Amino acid sequence: MLRVSQSFLRRIQSPGSREIRRCLAATAQVKVDEGRPEAQTAVKNHSYVANIFRGELEASQLFPYPDVLNEEQKEHIGSFIDPVTKFMTEVNDAAKNDDRAGLDEATANGFWDLGAFALQVPAEMGGLGLNNTQYARMCEVMGAYDLGAGIVLGAHQSIGFKGILLYGTKEQKEKYLPQVSTGKVYAAFCLTEPSSGSDAGSIRCRAVKSPDGRHFILNGSKIWISNGGIADIMTVFAQTEVEDPRTGKKKDKVTAFIVERGFGGVTSGPPESKMGIKASNTAEVFFEDVKIPVENVIGEVGNGFKVAMNILNNGRFGMSATLSGTMRACIEKATEHVTQRVQFGQKICEYKGIQEKLARMSMLHFATQSMAYMISGNMDSGSVDYHLEAAISKVFASEAAWQVCDESIQILGGMGYMKAAGLERVLRDLRIFRIFEGTNDILRLFVALTGIQYAGSHLKELQRAFKNPAANLGLIVQESSRRAIRSLGFGGIDLSGYVHPKLQPASKNVAECITLFGQAVESLLIKYGKNIVEEQFMLNRLADAAMDIYAMSVILSRVSQTLSRELPSADQELLMAECWAVEGAERVKSNLRKTNTTAFLEMYDKMSQQAKNICQAGGIIFRKMLHPVRHVLNQKRIVLASGSPRRQELMKNLGINVEICPSRFEEDFKPEDFPSFCAYVEETALHKVLEVSDRLHDPAPDVIIGADTVVTMDGVILTKLMNRKHRVYTGVVIKIADKFIRFTETTDVYFGQATPEQIHAYVDTGEPLDKAGGYGIQGVGGTFIERIEGDYFTELLMAECWAVEGAERVKSNLRKTNTTAFLEMYDKMSQQAKNICQAGGIIFRKMLHPVRHVLNQKRIVLASGSPRRQELMKNLGINVEICPSRFEEDFKPEDFPSFCAYVEETALHKVLEVSDRLHDPAPDVIIGADTVVTMDGVVLMNRKHRVYTGVVIKIADKFIRFTETTDVYFGQATPEQIHAYVDTGEPLDKAGGYGIQGVGGTFIERIEGDYFTVIGLPLYRICRELYCLFR
Repeated sequence: MLRVSQSFLRRIQSPGSREIRRCLAATAQVKVDEGRPEAQTAVKNHSYVANIFRGELEASQLFPYPDVLNEEQKEHIGSFIDPVTKFMTEVNDAAKNDDRAGLDEATANGFWDLGAFALQVPAEMGGLGLNNTQYARMCEVMGAYDLGAGIVLGAHQSIGFKGILLYGTKEQKEKYLPQVSTGKVYAAFCLTEPSSGSDAGSIRCRAVKSPDGRHFILNGSKIWISNGGIADIMTVFAQTEVEDPRTGKKKDKVTAFIVERGFGGVTSGPPESKMGIKASNTAEVFFEDVKIPVENVIGEVGNGFKVAMNILNNGRFGMSATLSGTMRACIEKATEHVTQRVQFGQKICEYKGIQEKLARMSMLHFATQSMAYMISGNMDSGSVDYHLEAAISKVFASEAAWQVCDESIQILGGMGYMKAAGLERVLRDLRIFRIFEGTNDILRLFVALTGIQYAGSHLKELQRAFKNPAANLGLIVQESSRRAIRSLGFGGIDLSGYVHPKLQPASKNVAECITLFGQAVESLLIKYGKNIVEEQFMLNRLADAAMDIYAMSVILSRVSQTLSRELPSADQELLMAECWAVEGAERVKSNLRKTNTTAFLEMYDKMSQQAKNICQAGGIIFRKMLHPVRHVLNQKRIVLASGSPRRQELMKNLGINVEICPSRFEEDFKPEDFPSFCAYVEETALHKVLEVSDRLHDPAPDVIIGADTVVTMDGVILTKLMNRKHRVYTGVVIKIADKFIRFTETTDVYFGQATPEQIHAYVDTGEPLDKAGGYGIQGVGGTFIERIEGDYFTELLMAECWAVEGAERVKSNLRKTNTTAFLEMYDKMSQQAKNICQAGGIIFRKMLHPVRHVLNQKRIVLASGSPRRQELMKNLGINVEICPSRFEEDFKPEDFPSFCAYVEETALHKVLEVSDRLHDPAPDVIIGADTVVTMDGVVLMNRKHRVYTGVVIKIADKFIRFTETTDVYFGQATPEQIHAYVDTGEPLDKAGGYGIQGVGGTFIERIEGDYFTVIGLPLYRICRELYCLFR
């Protein structure tokens, strides 16, 4: 350990170390006074995501999963869920809103009457006073039914007047919040301009203080403003002149204002015609000499950029909540289809391909929903370090929702493509979510660069410490020891103390990913330093890896809570967590490989060059560009003033037939006689064309093309053999009749190292060293070329890039066919899908929410003496009584045609017996259940057991009866374990015999089916039946 520490110290202390300059330049340089102890320390950030960039675990905002609502708050939000759900299903019509491109007056008034436009406004100012978690729940409901209407609501309150809510003065809040809450006054957020999209700091809208100092005079315009045509109160951002109090210099800074349409000078353009979210109004807004009272500044003058960013950051969790509702609706529609559609003799839900789709869709929904409530819960708990997590949730949710909706359409096939299915509207609506409120591309860079900056600030603190080691010995020893221990394979991230025991394997995957991620970030800082901002290929992959780590971590937290509380959804959530950990870890490692593998680093250069070539060509690769005029060109006589068959072949590859005619022009020009290399090559090419033109005049060609090339290194014609980087200038002249077109293209060629033997072989070829042929593209010299930046090789670049990425995908897919973790994951995904189909949609924990308050107004009795069953129902949020049935269970399985008939009849008699006794007053619902365990049709224990649970639900005079089956696989047990099991006295033919509550549970290897069937209450099916009866 000491040797490792000393090595690190020597490396970090070496004078003029480029590594230090690079790794610590992610933040601004700070002068250090070496004569006194360091007082500066890196600012502590409690963000979980920020700390994984250091390879560190900050568990305070992740474990335990937040549960911030008390019973009163749960009841409060529950009282709004049902009327809003009813309104969305019975009054609001998403399809009609889309067709008419707006909300009709009755629908809009209905939302106002429900209080849906003021969810987080304090009650004393006319709002519902919801906290962030309650708000997220309402967003989830809206997202399930109508994204277009949701945008009207969201643009109004999530960003429209959010600045007043967050930063407004007491007077501003008292004046404006009642108007936007109950006064039917719409609000809008006006930031985007024609010249400033993602770059909010470059806005041109300007506000100048009036001579009397009482107003700001606003001029400019904003584009693509949601609610822009209907809003009467707007949060507007404009440049204002601000004086620096330290220097006295004046400069422009952004300021936020509250602007009323009634101020005058505010006009709106016509509604934009959009791809989706047509129910929302989107328009351009113009400001002409608008007089804004100085008291309408939000926050401080010059502080508007911070206000804008915090408004956006504060509302992003709502987007992930909204889209989790959208995903749930898509999944339920897809589930309904697969459980009914029969192809090739069986329901399509039984096919593995469909099961994989459903499982992935469900996992994406679960991760999105988990992020939404993690962030909202942390915000409600007072956290301020959530901006990276919020950005991740927006990117993840918008891309996951698109994927889920797209897969739902695919599952429905032709029916999904039809307008009547409703999914095409959802897909159109979803597309904007990856663009507005921060494009996903910019947010990925924000996540990566903010995290890297935080990691860099800690490395910088270490640099300062080494400049005065006597005063900072503790920090130096601590950091050196940490690195030394980790280099020996100890002291890494450990999540075992935070997660449920069943999630220990998954937690090890996450811990490993955090460690690898931190190491990758530090390596990139050392390599690129402050120039890392330019390396967007790497930054995007870091951001994707960070998103996967955060998603895995949030899922671990939520599922740990579910398992600890033994909630009904535990089995399904465990399956999802295990699957996500396997695939998430694979994606993280893949993305990290792509930041440090030579093949990928070279590929990024080639991709960058491809893009430059495409931009230069004005579109797609040039081979196809000439297709529309190729037949015209081939009716012309085209001559190349060249004797090169190679050039003729290149033109032929374009589909253009040309003749070659070697020019006899004596190339006696010298580069030094011309003002530039461009002029030199173009003049040489011109003389070649003129010489050939003089000879070929009867008949004259329609087109003559001449070209000349020169190779330089640092502006000097090469006199030495090889050097590291060469620039190639190629001048071209095209003669058509009496018209001449001339231009020059440049290309950079990078050479690798050549041995003396290779150099001698190259010289022996006789190829000229200052001409393109000297590169040996057609000869020996080509073996030395490392890469080329320029035209000519566009298609080669694409082929090479595709080969690198294609090979990675092939290897990844092959790993997924023979790796144990993936093979086990496929079984778990298949089981997830079966559970989803059985439940009729997404995990049932949320399924009953809209009708839970209705159920809890009913008297529900379980015909059972089992506190365990009562507890399971309570975990669903449903209060039930237990009343043991006195029915003598003297039926025998062999007396019935099937085990299903046996358990259902027994359950029925339990219900009837309890019903006869509880008649004054009679319960609203009585539920009875009975279970039997079999192996191959015989009641006994063996390797594989089948559990039959019959259920009867009595509502008034109506009886619902069904049977659920589950297979339980047992591992091997020793004779001692078997004796201990028998000694418990548990009956071998009943569910209790599985010892889920006793000894036998230690033998179970896996369960296929509804986990809770095994303990005598198939909650999935019971929930589904209650949902259908009372929704």
